Amino acid sequence: MALSRECEYALRGLAALAAEAGARPLMLAEIAAREELPQSFLSKIFHKLLRHGLLVSHRGVQRGYTLARDPQTIPLRAILEAIEGPDLLDRCMFSHQHCGEGIPCLIHVAWNDVRPQVQAAFEKITLQDLVNARGAAPQ
Repeated sequence: MALSRECEYALRGLAALAAEAGARPLMLAEIAAREELPQSFLSKIFHKLLRHGLLVSHRGVQRGYTLARDPQTIPLRAILEAIEGPDLLDRCMFSHQHCGEGIPCLIHVAWNDVRPQVQAAFEKITLQDLVNARGAAPQ
């Protein structure tokens, strides 16, 4: 289960919005500049996050993006699955296409043992927890 650069950028973009604490919508260009991310790629990522109900897009004078809900209620798992798909934690750790119960890779059994704990941790950890750990929480 390797996380993609797309996941990293999604987390960084959402963290920028969470750090703003909903005070105002942030424009994509501002988020991209603040986080040093490619704006065109971030735009594609934000479209996924919009479709999964994690973001709200605002038009007009106050245009930009805000979180769809409080960052304390957005679990890490929801973010990762919005980007990587719902089978993220079911995939082979080595990315083997044919890994499974019938033809397991070397780490398959061990991953099956710890996967429930990882799922629970990703469900418990929130976007706000990540922002706080990063030191970007508003004072």
